[in-house]
Amino acid sequence: MDFDSIRPILSGIAGGAVAVWLGRAWAHRMPTQRGAKSAAMLLRENGVPIRAANCAAAGILLASLLLYQTGVFARNDWRGLGLGLGGAFTAPLVLLAVWSLCTGRRASEVFAAYALSQKTPPAILFILQALGAIALVYTAYRIML
Repeated sequence: MDFDSIRPILSGIAGGAVAVWLGRAWAHRMPTQRGAKSAAMLLRENGVPIRAANCAAAGILLASLLLYQTGVFARNDWRGLGLGLGGAFTAPLVLLAVWSLCTGRRASEVFAAYALSQKTPPAILFILQALGAIALVYTAYRIML
């Protein structure tokens, strides 16, 4: 067996090890409550917007893949990836903010519940989402040129 045939296995093991390490490192940074509401209550109250945000992100990623499959973007064109990842990171922010405004719920509770559902500390999640929004805007700007 040569190295090229076992390289994907080693890569998977290394990726899994990094994921386990990150999970343990981030565990103490996860919010356990927001105000008087526990994590379980936050997740229960905000299940609909969390599912909607996750479905929107998945839909945008699938749509960006379809842009490549239908020939809108060449396979080596980074703009489809920029639209897909940027949109997938930005859509949950927009949907959760709109949900908060429409229902009158506190935005901090809605976003804390979303961070809990993603099993990511809020600060890290929102930094990634801000970077995704920047990527979306930059990609849209480059497409318009």
